[in-house]
Parts: sequence; structure tokens; C-alpha cells
Amino acid sequence: MKAFPALLVCLALVVTLGSWSAFGAPHMVLHDPCDSYGDCISGSIHYVRSNPDGSLYPGDSFTMPISITPGQNMTGSSLSWSYDQSVFDRSGDSFVVAGNKTGTFPISASVAFTGSMTAGNSTQSYNSTLSITESVTVIQLVIDVHAQMVNVTGSNGLTLRNADGTFYRNDSFCEKWSASFQFSQARPDILVNASGSLPAFLREASSNYTGSTPGRQGYVCYDVALLSPYSNSTLPLSFNAIDWQKTSIAHAMEKVPFAVVQYSPMFAQFTYTDYNSSPSDAYRKPFVTLVRYSGNRPGYSYAGNANTAPFMAANSTGERALVDNYTFTTEGFSPLFNESPGAPFRLGFNDTGKVDLNITSTNETSTFLFDWLHRVVKYYFVGQGAGFQKLVPTGVEYLNVTEKLNSLNFAGRSEAVVNTSYAYQPVFYSGNLTFRAVNQDGSPDPGANITTAAVNPDPLDTYLIREVVAIFGNDSQVVHAFRADLYPASAPVQTLQPRSSGGGTWEYLVNQTNLQLEGDPPSAFQVTVAEDGTAFTYSFSNSFGLYLVPELPVQSNSSVLEWQNVTAYTFGETVQFRSIPLTFNFSAPTQYLSWSGPPDWDGSFLPPEAEPGGYSLYYPFLYGANDTIVVNLSGGGASASSVERGSSVFTTIDISTLSGGAQSFWVRDGYGTNGKLLFSAPLLDNMDPPAPPGFEGVETFAWSPDANGTVTLGVVNAYGVSVPIGHYQAVVYATSGPTLDDTLLFVFLGIAAGFVLLGKAAHRRGAESIPDSASNQ
Repeated sequence: MKAFPALLVCLALVVTLGSWSAFGAPHMVLHDPCDSYGDCISGSIHYVRSNPDGSLYPGDSFTMPISITPGQNMTGSSLSWSYDQSVFDRSGDSFVVAGNKTGTFPISASVAFTGSMTAGNSTQSYNSTLSITESVTVIQLVIDVHAQMVNVTGSNGLTLRNADGTFYRNDSFCEKWSASFQFSQARPDILVNASGSLPAFLREASSNYTGSTPGRQGYVCYDVALLSPYSNSTLPLSFNAIDWQKTSIAHAMEKVPFAVVQYSPMFAQFTYTDYNSSPSDAYRKPFVTLVRYSGNRPGYSYAGNANTAPFMAANSTGERALVDNYTFTTEGFSPLFNESPGAPFRLGFNDTGKVDLNITSTNETSTFLFDWLHRVVKYYFVGQGAGFQKLVPTGVEYLNVTEKLNSLNFAGRSEAVVNTSYAYQPVFYSGNLTFRAVNQDGSPDPGANITTAAVNPDPLDTYLIREVVAIFGNDSQVVHAFRADLYPASAPVQTLQPRSSGGGTWEYLVNQTNLQLEGDPPSAFQVTVAEDGTAFTYSFSNSFGLYLVPELPVQSNSSVLEWQNVTAYTFGETVQFRSIPLTFNFSAPTQYLSWSGPPDWDGSFLPPEAEPGGYSLYYPFLYGANDTIVVNLSGGGASASSVERGSSVFTTIDISTLSGGAQSFWVRDGYGTNGKLLFSAPLLDNMDPPAPPGFEGVETFAWSPDANGTVTLGVVNAYGVSVPIGHYQAVVYATSGPTLDDTLLFVFLGIAAGFVLLGKAAHRRGAESIPDSASNQ
């Protein structure tokens, strides 16, 4: 009879072997105990919550149902259990792992049977005990945590953390974590969450947990409070495994190191005129503040940790700075001079107060985040021209802008991180120098090639770069950025790059290129014109270099400011000084750029449309003036008319702008330029630099033919091109001398030519440049 129940148990085991899971895998029993009286028991472990291999975590559960098969003589039975009560809680045949022990533990069930047997007429009682022992394995749940610090982006799109891993006050960070454990893929009933015992200076901003497979992961984000100390610290993160009853069954701790540093940025700056900009006067040129972020003073040294690189208290180059605001204050000054004979030269300034120039930033964006990779930045600013014009009547001659670049509400504070000044420099000018090559008929000559070079005995850029190096050190990144704003003047002979070229027109920006020291030859510009294998070169003096003069004996009294060790630089070559401060230094802490003027000049400035002191009235070529020079390598642009009286021929030539000017007039026998030379005479040079030496206007010459016949009249133009300008049929008369009519005609032609020359000279003095339309006349 006991074989049948045992067979049922075996069949049941066969059926369930194919469907084990973490929530009910039976433990296989190989045999069922029976006593000699026919009493049998059977039982096995059925896992309610377990791991795939049958092991158990704390909180898991199983059942061990016991089946009793009574013999025919059994009258009663009682069931008892034996197990480690410090590990398991039992309710009936259901068990839960409640303790924190690990290992393999026996679970025993014992059934005590009672019964009676009749043998003949006698009845005899019996007692029998049967036991089943199964074992279960409890293992420890070990949380494997991977935590990673994640940067947070602020509302302005900037990362709220330094590149070296440190934080400023008001910064934020998140901890991205993921947790796993053995069999975690098969145990979605066990979740992991994170919590922490926060330091007082951290505030939990947000958190997010997820318990979905294949792992447990989440974010916890924190803000660094304004009261945070400047020190390194640790954030303790606590991770707990939670079972289906919301009970913590395992715990892990992750310590997140971090460091908070003070915001104390260091900057070096240099403010200067954008020398290479196109406006003709310094009032309209932008001024530039070249800024280099030199690092931050974190307030203490630290050897670093897993999230932070080492840094030194004096300077960290891994920390950032922010500029997001600009402020300007402009002071006006009028110079005071004392040039009494025999008295020391005294120089001071009268403060005329605040001046509104409506200075604006020309940068594309007003916010910039500095780090060591992007540590060199140039800020461009420009004053509105109308602001200067309204200041002219007040006599303000020196304008100093105090410029502040600010961090507003950054790292828990607002401060001016850059504070610098700029003095407007009206002595720096630039102008367009345009060469227009033409053919004989005045049409453009695209075949001409024109190059212009600046000849600099003392190139100005070397002095400017020397000043930059004195401020920033020999930082190639800074020097490269500074050079971009310099007009090319770094070599004794500097070939200039045209701003535009094509169609016979070459346009150059001409700017200050030279610092003239005592004994230096004057600076100059050299022009080379070439076409079809021939070349013509000429040069013109650059009268407006900076001239170094000895230090002035500057003294002070109650009405004059004191300036020690002043070195003066004269603009021009006389010794009548008018001075203003400069923002760059050459050899002393405070210098002045001076320029000379005509004796009746009162030293006042003119509006930006004109040069200070009206220099264009006194010098032919000045920065700020635009000049157009006609280049003619083909001839043309001149005409001749002749009248013969007696033995002389009176020829009047008209040299127009299109000719490019003329050097001499000639007459040759026959047609062309190869006949016998009958007459040659130089022409008075009346063209102003930057044009080459030559003549434009009307001139009359008297010459005598030596035979009857055709002669050719011609000129050699300013570019060395000899071209015919007309022909004349000469007749030789035998006379004793000029007649009265001849004399009157010569006087008349001379007077007419004089009026034409006076008119053209007046026109030239009244205009700074030659308009294209005028050159076609």
C-alpha cells in the first residue's frame, strides 16, 4: 500500500521539474520514509521566492508541505518541526528568511504515529516516529554600486562645475548611480534606492529612481549652498535593497568626494586702439581690451581625489571665470601748459568731469566663460561719433574711459573681474591709398601690377608687442591675438597687402608704421608699378612718424598734476609740443604723444570729420585723408596745340590727371619717337605725394624747327613712359627775330597758362583726394 503514494510523489516531481522558477521550485525527495506498520510521510521544499539556483536572500520564502499516509492500524499522529529559529520565521509549513545568517540550514519535519494492532484476541498499541529533513541555502545579497558624478548645465547653457572637478558656491552636480547584485536580472521583486545623510552645505535638488530591469539606477542632484566652506568634503550615499515587503534586506555605502573652492579669478589686460581698423580717425576706431584669464586662487591646496584634480592655493588653471556685464565711465580732461621762457616745462590736466560717449560693445555676445583652453579673449568697444562732436565746443581734449568687465551673481558674488582704462588717441589715423591704372583712352588697365611697401627704420609693432610681452609674458597665444589688430609694421621694409585689387584698381589701408628715434632716417612708402616686364619704382616720405625726444622737465604746483619721468613723442619734426597721454608705454611709466602745429594753432581738436589742428591744410599726405593716384603705363591724357610765329613755334601742352603726370616735354623730327630730337625741356614738379614726381596742368614752350616738315610732339610721363601727344607741320621762316605780334601772343599764352595753374592748385588745396569723376575731366 505504501508503494502507491510514493509513486504519486515521484510523478509529481517529474511534472514540476520542467517549470522551476524563483517563485516555486520544489526540492526533490528521493524516497519517502515508512514504518513497519504501514505509516508513511512525504514532503519537499517548494520555493515561493528564491533565486534560480534555489538559494535564498533575506526576505525570501518557501513551504515544506508534509503529506501523511496512515497505515491501517494508525490511530493518531502529531507533526513537529526542527529549524534555526534565528534564521527563519515559520507559519505552518511556510517559512521566511528573517535572520541575517548565511549558510545551508536543515529543515526537519517529524511525525509521531500511534496505533494499535490485534493479534488473535490480543490488542497491542505501538508508537512510531518518521522524520524528513531538507536543507535550504541562504546567501548574502551584496549590492554592487557604480556611482558617477555628472555635470549640471545651468539656465544660461554653462556647466556648473570647473574643469578640474572643483565647485564654486551656487554650482550643482548630480550622482548618476546604478546597482546590481547576483541574480538581479531574475529578481525584479528586489529594488534598490539611494539616500544620503547630507552635509549642511548641500541641498538635494532632485532625485529619480527606477527599479526596472536589467538593473537599478537613478540620479540624485545637489546644489552647493552659499554657506559652503572652501574645503574638500565627502557626500555619503546610502544604497538599500528593498524586498517585496518594503523591507531593507541589504545595505551599501558609497562616499562621493568633492571640493568647493573660492572664486577669486586673476586677469591680465591691455587696452589699445584697433590699429588695423578702417575708420580714418581714432575717435571712430574701436578700442580693444585684450584679456587673458590667468587662473583662479582657490584658497587652499589639495592633492585631489577621484572627482577632483590636484590644485594649488596660489593658482589653479583648471577653474573657470565668467564675464557677463560691462560698465563704462568716461572722464574728460583739458591739458594745461606752462611754456614761459626760461621756466621748466609744466604739464597738467584740468578734469572736466563725466562725459557720455554712448560706448557700446561690438562683440557678438555679451557673456563669455573663461577656462584655460579659452583664456585669451578680445573685447571690442566703440564710441558714437555724435558724442565726440558735441564735446568739441567744450574744449575737452583728452578722454579717458574706465571700463569694467563684471561677473554678476556668479559663484555667489558679483564683482568687477577686469578694471582697465583707455585714453582716446586722436593722433592715430588711417586712410585709403588707391592706385588706378589706366590705358591711353582712360579705360582701366588690368595688366598693371602695383605693390606698396612701408619703409620703417623703427617698426612700430615691435614696440607695441614689447609692451604686450611686458604685461602678459611671452605668451604666444596672446601675441598672436594682438597681432591681428596691428597694422603690419614689424619689419624695416614691410610689403602691404591690398584691401582690394582687380580691374586695374589697387586699394591700400595706410596707417602708422614707424617710431622714429633720434638720428633715424625718415620713414617712407615705396611704390612699384610693373607691366609687361618693365617696372617703375618711386617713394614718398612719411612725414608723420612718432619722434622720440628727450624727457621733459615736468614739475608740479597747486594747479598742475605731477607726472614723473615723462617721455614725450612728437608728431612731426618741430619742437612745439602739444601732448596727450597714451595707453601704451615705450620706456617710462607715463608717456605722452605730442604733435606740432602751425604757430597760430590753439591746440584744440576739430570734429572727427577733420584732423586735429587742421593738418590737412599744411601737409599733403596725412593719415585720415583718402588719396587716389592715377597710374599710366600706356600714355595718353595729354594734348598739345602749336602756333608758329617767325622762327619760333609756341606749343601749349595740357597734362590732365589721366596722364599720371609728366616729367618733360620733347619735339622730334618726323613721325614717332625715333626722329632727331629738336627740343626737350623739363616740367615743373607740382604733384603732391603720394603721387610720383610730375606735372599736371598747362605749360607753354617756345622752340625752333630746323627744317620744313612734320614733327612729333610728346612728353615723358611721371612713370617714365615716352609717348607722342600730337604732330605739327613746321615751316622755317627767315626772319630777324620775333615780331610784335609774336611777343604779344607769347605773353597772352603765358598769362592763360598761369591762370589755369592757379586754378588747379587751388582745387588741389581745397580737396583731400582726387575723386574718380575729377580724374576723367
